[in-house]
Amino acid sequence: MSYHWLKGRTVVLSGASGGFGRALTKCLVEKEGCFVVGIGQSEAKMRQLQVELGENAGQFIYRLFDVSSKKNWTTFCSWLQEQDIRPCLLINSAGVLPHFSQFMAQGSQVLEQVMRVNFLSCVYACEVLLPVLKEQQMSGIVNVISSAALSPIVGAASYSASKAALKGFTEALREELRDTTYVGAVFPGFSLTDIFRKEEISASEHLLRLIATPPEKIAKKMERGISRRKARMVLGLDAKFMHLFTNCFPTLSLRFYRWILKKSRLPLFEDVF
Repeated sequence: MSYHWLKGRTVVLSGASGGFGRALTKCLVEKEGCFVVGIGQSEAKMRQLQVELGENAGQFIYRLFDVSSKKNWTTFCSWLQEQDIRPCLLINSAGVLPHFSQFMAQGSQVLEQVMRVNFLSCVYACEVLLPVLKEQQMSGIVNVISSAALSPIVGAASYSASKAALKGFTEALREELRDTTYVGAVFPGFSLTDIFRKEEISASEHLLRLIATPPEKIAKKMERGISRRKARMVLGLDAKFMHLFTNCFPTLSLRFYRWILKKSRLPLFEDVF
């Protein structure tokens, strides 16, 4: 197994404009020398990322579209072929987290929207781009999931469900493609990324930062794991603890997490309890 299989190669990365995707883009460009085709919806953020890459800005280009539409992925794939861009790796990092609330206050409409962005977008991307990826000698797919797929979060039923679906899809796909394509699953823990609304975290920012892992640290671990073609990456002390505790005590652990969140009295969870 080569730890240098990514060096200088082309990567397609959704969610590149913020959070883990933004930090991972920088790691891939600066450490691996990759050429990254970023996908997002904010041109201002993409342009800012190019500025931050400095002399490496030429190794990053972007396309703006809604990842929850299969048609958009098909159009994107055609554009790659027209531009003679040949990626070896697809990283699905785009995601959405609704306001923490009880399911009945949000309903199925919110769940359907979250499933389209967090789950179906990855399915579409894999379906459309896999034939292109497999043209390369070494290829891969990495889905950035969430520790919520390992241990559901009270007040985030839609989010937890979408990530659990993505976990199942990714791990089944890995076995289907074991002999031809690397498939990795990333389960990052809590981190203050763009997925949170500023007004939701401002009142409790100091406390939240104490338990959060910076996205830059998560991204470095992702890059290291991908370069080693690791199948599963559980990143962050909170994610590792929750994964172990939930495996040992699948029912009691969820009650314990609920108790912790309720006792925290954080404004982030005020609509849950």
